[in-house]
Amino acid sequence: MWGGRVGGRSFFGNGQYTGNIMQGGAALQPQDYMLDGVTPLRRCIVVTGAATVAPSAETGASVVMGRNVVVDGAVATLAPSTASKGLIMLFRSGIYCRNGGRIHVDGLGKAGAFGNLTPYSLIPVRLRASIAPRRHAQFVLSAAGAAGGIRASRDEGVYVAGHAGAAAGTMQTGGGGGGAVNTLPGDFGGAGGAGGPLCGGAASGGGHNAGGGAISADAGAYGGPGTKGRGVSATYSASSGAGNPPGGADTYCEAALLGGGGLLALFSPAIDIDSGCICSADGAQGGLMASPGYWHFPGGSAGGGLVCAATRPGGWRNRGTVRALGGAAVPGCQGLYNGGPGGAGSVNIFEV
Repeated sequence: MWGGRVGGRSFFGNGQYTGNIMQGGAALQPQDYMLDGVTPLRRCIVVTGAATVAPSAETGASVVMGRNVVVDGAVATLAPSTASKGLIMLFRSGIYCRNGGRIHVDGLGKAGAFGNLTPYSLIPVRLRASIAPRRHAQFVLSAAGAAGGIRASRDEGVYVAGHAGAAAGTMQTGGGGGGAVNTLPGDFGGAGGAGGPLCGGAASGGGHNAGGGAISADAGAYGGPGTKGRGVSATYSASSGAGNPPGGADTYCEAALLGGGGLLALFSPAIDIDSGCICSADGAQGGLMASPGYWHFPGGSAGGGLVCAATRPGGWRNRGTVRALGGAAVPGCQGLYNGGPGGAGSVNIFEV
């Protein structure tokens, strides 16, 4: 029997689909769906390919509401269409991932000093009438993320790996990594930036000696921007730090393409993530070498974002992976002097 109906407002919304999950150039439509061939789901959105939710012009967040949603298959992904103030999903019955499906905000955070926020405050006003707001007030995102990696300096040696961004605390994003450097006396590299409420920290570029001063600039705070690397030739190259926006490309290296992990907020009575499926808010890696080179000093990687999930008691079921990793360190000179990795973001699971 197909149970359930669109109801009145609740913590998880009223079950009415917002009509804004796009796949293959068209909005997906609800259907009655048999999950795993066993469980009937009423008014279910079934994602089977690369699907996106565009940010709201009002709040800048990618917000979707409905009854049920299933992200099903190895090529099935659900993400914001561009960097945004978060992917916020409120489904009255359930959120499900199957057969390698993925929901993510990897590298898609929005940099900015927005202060303390709640996911509810990022929902467009026209949708808030379907949500009972009282309990949403407890889900406060920290106004500032964890600290960025400190500057690499001559005091540490001639060749210095970038320093890692700090890991996040509860309801906080991770810090960005610092770039690796080749130094002369008095030289120092750029520092990674602290995360923001909606974006993991940005990273500084790598660089080569400047003869008594800053080799690369510090990354911006609250998620961005990342900064450009400073190389001098194809042999002595340096790449940019990840961020929102990322640092530009040095002549001999690739630019970082993305930045800090964003906000992934999942609100549903049942959240069911199967083996092999991923829900993530990972930070991006810094820029790579455009061509092989021995004396490459890479930029740092961005911090992880923030996952916030709330279910009814007993409604959380995870056999897959839920994470907010910092961007991995970019390999550097002689395999030793890597760019600083981004700090891990936070995963926060609640029952309401």
